[in-house]
Amino acid sequence: MKIEHLEVLVEEPSMEVFLTALLPRLLDTKVTFTIHTHQGKSDLLQKLAPKLRAYAKWLPENARIRD
Repeated sequence: MKIEHLEVLVEEPSMEVFLTALLPRLLDTKVTFTIHTHQGKSDLLQKLAPKLRAYAKWLPENARIRD
């Protein structure tokens, strides 16, 4: 399956900075991405279920969620 867009959930701002620099080097130039930063693992885990429910409402049929 061809990847067109990535939604990335990260635990902290430093990982966002790292991925913002790394992903453009690894991905095809046509692949877009959005990084959602949280304030640590507990914040991410607390918000994960509501985020997944929200994604389920707008993701296209061919979208996949990977861990």
